[in-house]
Amino acid sequence: MSVDSDQRVGLLAELRRVAGGQHGVITSEELLAIGPQPGSRGRRFAERLVCEGWLYPVLGGAYAVGASPSDWQTAVAAVLLSGPGSALSHRSAARCQRFSDLVQ
Repeated sequence: MSVDSDQRVGLLAELRRVAGGQHGVITSEELLAIGPQPGSRGRRFAERLVCEGWLYPVLGGAYAVGASPSDWQTAVAAVLLSGPGSALSHRSAARCQRFSDLVQ
């Protein structure tokens, strides 16, 4: 995979922009849409970003950008992977909002 430095800077900026609107989480599908080329080369781009420490796997199909995922980011990843209209509920929502006295 050949990505020049200007293209790489642009790809990483777009990755940060998308993830920034999702609490630092990006899905594989979104990453492939941003990547330099579709298909297997796009997947290799994702693998390379993991190896370089730009991405950290959260759940199958989602990544945290820049740091090991927090509990909140794991919850966000679950919601993103569940599709439109998904949300946290009950204990998961309470735990993420730090209502620890409500969660047993």
